[in-house]
Amino acid sequence: MLLLNEGEQGFTLLEMMTVVLIIGILIGIIVPSFVAIRARGYDAEARSNLRNALNAAQTYYVDHNATYANMNAAELNPIVGGVSFMDGAVQSDNDIYISNVSDATFTLSCRSRSGTIYTVSGSGTVITFSF
Repeated sequence: MLLLNEGEQGFTLLEMMTVVLIIGILIGIIVPSFVAIRARGYDAEARSNLRNALNAAQTYYVDHNATYANMNAAELNPIVGGVSFMDGAVQSDNDIYISNVSDATFTLSCRSRSGTIYTVSGSGTVITFSF
């Protein structure tokens, strides 16, 4: 055990409370920033997946004589690796959902892990992003 020599004193309660207060303020500043940065990363991941899915849809369009007819998850999954396609409405994060498919139109949707839903719609060669 360490003993204090004569005339030496330890930290006072006020000094200890000041240190704890400063650490609390720093944590209060850092945590919200970290949460916002993480949410932006999740959103960027979803937008990247959606861009890759759009490339797959355009590849399908070219390979099938300028039509989106019969485009579905089973057709797009082999085209792009690392992206999971599903048919229907958005249900889970970071999967690409295909809907509203006709000869000339389609809609691709992706929900990020932060909860934001991003959409790309195509009509022929006109592409509309909802970012």
